[in-house]
Amino acid sequence: KYEHVIFVNLKPFQKHVYQSALKSWEIDKLDRKNDPDISNLTQPLKAIGLLKKLCNHPDLINIEEDLENVNDLKYPADYIRPIKGKTSREVQTQFSGKFSILERFLKKIKSESDDKIVLISNYTQTLDLIEKLRRIKRWGSIRLDGTMNINKRQKTVDRFNDPEGQEFIFLLSSKAGGCGINLIGANRLILMDPDWNPAADQQALARVWRDGQKKDC
Repeated sequence: KYEHVIFVNLKPFQKHVYQSALKSWEIDKLDRKNDPDISNLTQPLKAIGLLKKLCNHPDLINIEEDLENVNDLKYPADYIRPIKGKTSREVQTQFSGKFSILERFLKKIKSESDDKIVLISNYTQTLDLIEKLRRIKRWGSIRLDGTMNINKRQKTVDRFNDPEGQEFIFLLSSKAGGCGINLIGANRLILMDPDWNPAADQQALARVWRDGQKKDC
């Protein structure tokens, strides 16, 4: 088993939004320091959660609603702003450091090997974006998250582990009780974002390195 920790820089627009968010929250704190009704955005855990999503992809947050007081934000000319209630068919990988690398990584694995891959995220929104990307590329996938009936889970896992199966990607929510799942049909795994608990990450990383695995992971 080989583990690689990849540190990914933010794309310029991601960095701009990130810095604007921090600045707006600092102003928000100053404005409300004597106000008992503290803004939700000054709650550290919520703020960190938003920044974690932003680090995955800017489309995972609603910039206007989630980040108050961000009035001077400049959008790139070619950035398509998500419209609430409408689903865009495009995945703007060029505005996310992680998704830019992920797209290249998946394309190379698919074209040069018969390896399968497990993609894990804390956020179903991230899985939604990856699923959209795989539809555009016409890559077969299976998804397991909290919405899946428990009785269907093992059948889904067995289908993916079948060597004759055509599914290239297994999308897994780290919150869906995936710690006991054996996904030896894949020998590659990407953890898109860290959990609060490092033990949860270690459990997630062990999904493909289990008894019965024939390949290097």
